[in-house]
Amino acid sequence: MTAYDGEIRGMLFASPRGAEHLVKKYLQADVRAEIHLPPSLTSVDSGELFERYVDSTDANPNYLGLIATSKEHPEAGIDDKLKLRAQRRRAEMNAKFFEQNTGFKTGCEVGIADDQAEPVLEDLRSTDDELVARYTYSRRWLDQTLDNASILNNFVHLFDFVDRHALLHFPSYPSQLGVMERFMGTPGKTEYRTGAAFRAIDWSSLLQIRLYIHYLETKDLNLEQVISWFSRNTSSRSSAPRTSPLPLPSQALPTCRESDTCSPRWTAWRNSSLST
Repeated sequence: MTAYDGEIRGMLFASPRGAEHLVKKYLQADVRAEIHLPPSLTSVDSGELFERYVDSTDANPNYLGLIATSKEHPEAGIDDKLKLRAQRRRAEMNAKFFEQNTGFKTGCEVGIADDQAEPVLEDLRSTDDELVARYTYSRRWLDQTLDNASILNNFVHLFDFVDRHALLHFPSYPSQLGVMERFMGTPGKTEYRTGAAFRAIDWSSLLQIRLYIHYLETKDLNLEQVISWFSRNTSSRSSAPRTSPLPLPSQALPTCRESDTCSPRWTAWRNSSLST
């Protein structure tokens, strides 16, 4: 490698696709052969190669995904700016692809029903080109569970965020991956592997909590205050040393607060992601 340092370095810079060797070296998990880079290649060189690759027309969406979701890697020239650039480029390529290819739509709907007796009803609507999960919640049930403890219990019994042991249902487990999901795509060394099951939970939980926050606000209730109440009461009953109060997101990070108003029904749609 040292004897041909200049020649190999020149070959890497001859085309934007030279950055794919860096992806296989630093980011990709299932590379069969070890990748050796010329000793003269610096982190600045690597960053320049990645930038050219992200902007090129030959960029592979899977490799862009690995760059976008990787950790900061100074040796490889990967920083937050490059990751954001790769994320936007990949989103642009996906959007352009689906302009001409409709794909298969998956979605989630949540809503509150005035005349529903059951606390929650789940429905799955399936057609040839879409699959939609729908959750409707009884307004009567929500109106009758407005004390702090009941509000938190709704995340267990109504929204199914946690099990009876208070363990979250949100993590992505390998057992949830389908056969095609296990073998397709380009896995990364630090990638958090997710599949259709994880995305369905992710979309539904996001809409559920937005719906519930909006509903509670109509009752002059604040979910953060409910969580703070639980934290204070749990701390007071615990024999462990007293800790400082739980900081609320809207207080610690005021820029994260949302001021938009939403209707009591939301729909989340996603096209299947581009994978080549």
